[in-house]
Amino acid sequence: MGLTCVKYSVLCTVFIIVNNVVIGKFYEDHKLFELRKETIPTYLDCPDKDTIAPCICLVNNLDDRTFLSMYCSNTILNETDLAQIFHTIYQSKHFGYLCISHNPKLTHLPNGIFSDLEFEEVDIVLNPGLTSVNDGVFGYSSQSLRILHLYNNNLENLTFESSLHFNILTELAVNYNQLKEIPRLNAPLLDSLYLYENPIKQILPEDIKGFTKLNQLWLNGMEIEDIDPDLKNMTLELSYNNITILDEQTYRKLVDNHVTIYLGGNFLSCDCSVSWIVLNPSYHPYLVDAECTDGHNVTQLNPDWYIHNCPQSINNRAPPVYRID
Repeated sequence: MGLTCVKYSVLCTVFIIVNNVVIGKFYEDHKLFELRKETIPTYLDCPDKDTIAPCICLVNNLDDRTFLSMYCSNTILNETDLAQIFHTIYQSKHFGYLCISHNPKLTHLPNGIFSDLEFEEVDIVLNPGLTSVNDGVFGYSSQSLRILHLYNNNLENLTFESSLHFNILTELAVNYNQLKEIPRLNAPLLDSLYLYENPIKQILPEDIKGFTKLNQLWLNGMEIEDIDPDLKNMTLELSYNNITILDEQTYRKLVDNHVTIYLGGNFLSCDCSVSWIVLNPSYHPYLVDAECTDGHNVTQLNPDWYIHNCPQSINNRAPPVYRID
């Protein structure tokens, strides 16, 4: 019995294959994720390997489910090559996983490139020439797509056809691109949205209006200067942005709505504009790593100074439970 280890990219999955049967799955840190030896059912068949080369198809039996995976990574494929490959697939139309990475000649994903195939989880990542994705490219996957990763490309804009409803999509990652606006799509169950390291400067309420189940919004390492979303009961990552003032009208509303905000790496003005924080200890757990320009944490400032020097502090005062350093 021969042992074959196939590694498709540093970010895509690594499988251990024995006699064409998947028995183990590892990730880039080599931590064992799954190890089992089972017979692969014959009702799921990969396309002919010569027809889809240099892409690779695997039949996976993991987590008590069987599915097809498609890998098109570390190749010199462009969009025309990919379209030709996917349009040769006629038998099995449903894939559990698609990975397209490290393809320097890939610049654009046009509508129809994936033919009528549908996917559950998609990683299209680390393609430095990829600048655009058409709005209907995932049209056939709108009712099957759970996770969509498009990070570490060079996307300048990303839109989704308004008629498409991604009803079970829970995670969208478009970090490390060149997006200037938040992608808008109909995804009522979206839980996690990763946008960090994009040149987005402003977050408006209409940008996330349809994400009613959003639990994590990652905006760190960007150029955020102002944010005014109607968020509730979630985590908001705003570390390493251009935030200098914690405007009470905006941030107090977020904190009152039980939004935990991470603010490390910003240079905050700790004048009277932060008195509403200093004098309300109940707000402190919601403002994580909020530091002044001199390195002091906002939640550790002496409230007495704000009581005596800030005229508006009388309106900000909570019951007198103060922490004095």
